[in-house]
Amino acid sequence: MKLIIVVLDNENSKKITKLLLNKKLRATKLASSGGFLSLGNTTLLIGAEAERVDEIISLINKERINKDKNSENEDSKIHIFVMPIEDYVRI
Repeated sequence: MKLIIVVLDNENSKKITKLLLNKKLRATKLASSGGFLSLGNTTLLIGAEAERVDEIISLINKERINKDKNSENEDSKIHIFVMPIEDYVRI
């Protein structure tokens, strides 16, 4: 089991959250802020089986809104962290 933490801008958040729900993937959505201008961001917490991690990252990459394709603008980036989970309980 893995915990996927996705930090993305609010514009991408709406599209990616909808995509995940359509694929029957659950995500917890947290409002966050940061960066140079303290712009609004969203942090998604996604629990997934290890074999689905690459699929989820690929979906996010494919469906993201690229604000400026020719820029290295940090505000348009999506940051993804994958962490192992020792145990998971759903009540």
